[in-house]
Amino acid sequence: MLEIAEELGFSTVALTVQDVRASPPEVISPNGLQVVWRIDLKPEEAQPSLLARLRRRYTVIAASCSSRREFRRALRTRVDLVFQDRPFAMNLSDARVLSLSGKFFELNLKPLMHIEGVEMARLLRHLRRSVRLLRKLDIPVVVSSWASEPHELTAPLELPQHLALVDVNPHECYGWVSEKPAKLLEVCESRRIGLPEGVRILEV
Repeated sequence: MLEIAEELGFSTVALTVQDVRASPPEVISPNGLQVVWRIDLKPEEAQPSLLARLRRRYTVIAASCSSRREFRRALRTRVDLVFQDRPFAMNLSDARVLSLSGKFFELNLKPLMHIEGVEMARLLRHLRRSVRLLRKLDIPVVVSSWASEPHELTAPLELPQHLALVDVNPHECYGWVSEKPAKLLEVCESRRIGLPEGVRILEV
């Protein structure tokens, strides 16, 4: 899958672990492809002591949310990224709290490839409302395919095309697959090495 990702034009790929007891395995990536590791936690797991240990092993720490209650709880933690494991429509209050938290939000497009009928209509309604609020409040967004099989991989510049289903001009969201992910990695690396909040390494 890493070889296919490199051929499709990815420069960086994040591989995900969901077990806090695990350590990232060694991988051999194709030349020119950077591989970073992320761990997905439940909001209740994101305690300061655990996060401090995980930052030594993982580049990105994310929180998985399946309800509004979990979403609000995740925003009070020091994770880098939040995403909806079970999609629900954000309201304006949710989006404002997210904006003030300084966290990145991940849009997982994988469900669009696997559901249909009533479930698809419900998902599109949730996504349409959420995307409108994310753009309105200028919240940093990362778009992901969440591919677990080779056939689920999509070229990075084609990922925003899926947002046309929720009435968004894909050209307005290309930054969500380029500039915003790069900014996320910059923020995460600064936190990993313990730089004060707001201080970033611009060049080595």
